[in-house]
Amino acid sequence: MTRYSFFFFLIFSTSLFAQDELQPKDLNTALPLAGEQKKLVLLQLESKDCSKCNEAVRKAFSNESLRAKINQSFIMVLVPATSKSWADYSERFKSVNGGVTLFLDQAGTLVSRYNTTSSNASTYGEQFRLANARRGYGATLRSLENNYRDGDRSARLMETLMIAKNRVGLETDSLLDDYAKNLSPDSLRSKRVILFMARMSPPLGSASDKALRKNADFFNQCWFSIPADQRVAINNNIIRKTKQAAIARKDIDAAYLTASFAKSTYFDIYNAQRIFDQTMIEYFREAGDTAKYIPMAVYYYDTYFMSVPVDSIQVIDTLRLRDFAIKDKTVGSSQTLTPPVLATELYANQLKNAAWGFYTMTKDS
Repeated sequence: MTRYSFFFFLIFSTSLFAQDELQPKDLNTALPLAGEQKKLVLLQLESKDCSKCNEAVRKAFSNESLRAKINQSFIMVLVPATSKSWADYSERFKSVNGGVTLFLDQAGTLVSRYNTTSSNASTYGEQFRLANARRGYGATLRSLENNYRDGDRSARLMETLMIAKNRVGLETDSLLDDYAKNLSPDSLRSKRVILFMARMSPPLGSASDKALRKNADFFNQCWFSIPADQRVAINNNIIRKTKQAAIARKDIDAAYLTASFAKSTYFDIYNAQRIFDQTMIEYFREAGDTAKYIPMAVYYYDTYFMSVPVDSIQVIDTLRLRDFAIKDKTVGSSQTLTPPVLATELYANQLKNAAWGFYTMTKDS
């Protein structure tokens, strides 16, 4: 979304929520108001690179019933990606690209979050209900954090604190490293402990990651007791965390470690190499390394996208839509199925992102 279109969105939203010029622009002004009115703060971070996501939010928030719920229970802060505070909130609440709805209590503690966007007002209505139900969660989290700061390093306290922080998407990696360092050798032979650490998705090369994988045979025994879909989610979190840290430090060795790990999660050679290449071009782009990004990105898109015949993509979509129609007819009106993601859309989005990537990496050269 352009700077000017978001400006009009902000004006439109302000009138929608009947806060006019009094609508707070940041948490410093919103939190005192929340305290006075005994409301939660609804912090809406604009998506940095998805204009459709921002349009979806605008459409949902234009719903009259949803506006009434916001006015009743929340002090709302809209944060455009162009604002100075956007980067601070993005880092604080671990939302790399924005497009997230955050709910904070009157002390500024995160109590709930919605990590995507929707044009459906009822979806946000449900998120509002969940946030209101968790009004007391912040006090619990603060109590746990105070006990930890006061020197409580018991496994029970640290596990409870990590679960609480993880539930609202807050950083747990440093806490997990501290937890791992305080474990006894016997604890590292406990399946429960190994599974707990694995589910926290420790970044590659961290103290907790090394402790987790120290006994490879025992780790594998525990690891493969986790359902496959959960293992995929854990690995994706590990990849995301390690890649973000590599980008922040501009650490190419960490980037290669991440890409190699991502590659190891695939069984077929083609997709294993594809995910390795994808991870590296994402690193080069985000780290601002134009000299390495351009040739690798050209190879990547030529190899994995431009070489695919359009007819074969259309066949894939035809089969997906046919299977969906059969399933939809089978379940009837008793269940609403989600339509399949079409391959044509995926390819179009990938190529659009490629064009944008080449533009942003070369516009100043």
